[in-house]
Amino acid sequence: MPQVTLEYSANINDFNAQELFSKIHTILGQTAKIESCKSRAIRHDDFYVAHGREEDAFIFLKIEMLPGRDDSVKKDIGQQCYDCLNKFFADIIKGNGINCAPTVEIAELGLYFK
Repeated sequence: MPQVTLEYSANINDFNAQELFSKIHTILGQTAKIESCKSRAIRHDDFYVAHGREEDAFIFLKIEMLPGRDDSVKKDIGQQCYDCLNKFFADIIKGNGINCAPTVEIAELGLYFK
């Protein structure tokens, strides 16, 4: 039951979150049921990156999964998602002169109730 949260600074814009989440869900579908993946995007209007310049930005993807996957599987998922983010946002970052290095975190869900 992967929970995906994309957080990004407001100066990253004009992207299709649904398209990105479709790609991420495909990656997660290698080890989880796509039907159980839940994703959301959170735009941060108040942020400060590096020296606070207008072109400094952030993209942070957090994927939380139920325990039980070994570290090599989590590492592989993380790397694939990282590569996906870099490819997906490349034109936006370069085309707008944005300084940004996307980040991915893979974590295990703690106590979970559904």
